[in-house]
Amino acid sequence: MASRSNLLELECDAPPYDIVSSSEAIGLRRPLDVRWCRIGHMIRKPESRGLWAFARRMFGIPARPRIRACSCGHEAPALDRVKFMCLGCSAGEFLLGQCPRCRTVYWEPLPPQNGEW
Repeated sequence: MASRSNLLELECDAPPYDIVSSSEAIGLRRPLDVRWCRIGHMIRKPESRGLWAFARRMFGIPARPRIRACSCGHEAPALDRVKFMCLGCSAGEFLLGQCPRCRTVYWEPLPPQNGEW
């Protein structure tokens, strides 16, 4: 038997349940059964040099952030900007991507822009 001093401390790294449960509607596979990881510390900054970076700055094209690699070793999934809106639940804008190999979902909340929400 485990004593009180041997209790495991679990930390949830997923967004609110409303977001996770509705993620299947946007194409994520089995979002309730897979691992969710915040990517704030894993985001690779967009390239700031070179011809493509110059063209992006010149024409105001935003760079899409990418994560370094999935924890299973597969190439990092592309991150899409997704906005969830609903009545009486948690809503917001997120970067979301799912690994095609292990199905881990990488996510990061985005701050509201221009006083939205």
